[in-house]
Amino acid sequence: MDPRGDPPGQTFARRQPIARRPWPEAQATTDEARQSASSAGNLQRNGEPSMKETSSSLRPCPKCGQLNRIPVRHLADTGRCGACKEAIPPASKPLDADTEFFGALLREAAVPVLVDFWAPWCGPCRMMAPELEKLASARAGKVIVAKVNTDEHPDLAQRFGIEALPTLVMFRGG
Repeated sequence: MDPRGDPPGQTFARRQPIARRPWPEAQATTDEARQSASSAGNLQRNGEPSMKETSSSLRPCPKCGQLNRIPVRHLADTGRCGACKEAIPPASKPLDADTEFFGALLREAAVPVLVDFWAPWCGPCRMMAPELEKLASARAGKVIVAKVNTDEHPDLAQRFGIEALPTLVMFRGG
């Protein structure tokens, strides 16, 4: 073998690794985001944003109207207002879910999640909406009802193979 480790009589071209550097604008934006997240206490040990920021829902207090951030894992529990200490009942209305919130909801929910895949132009979807509100109200604390607009989030519809609207899917334990 020669000094480079190649077999005798054969030489292989060795490529030098390319040093990849992020664009300066992207690096500045990332640094600014990390700095603001760090000052807010929303960074994990590895420097990435924690799920604390994306896996919660804002719900108003029934007494004082103050918005309270409720973690996904506690959406089916009775909470307490941070301002007036009044009880906040479990989620009793369908929750609009985007891609991030949907993922957190499936990972962290302590109760089954009923998901309605719908679209604004769908007549049967609009007819079913009041019934889903009744269901969410009647089963508050036992089931979380979520709605995914397939026009705004086609990635979720594709991920679950949704081909017809409305489609209801029940998730339990992720």
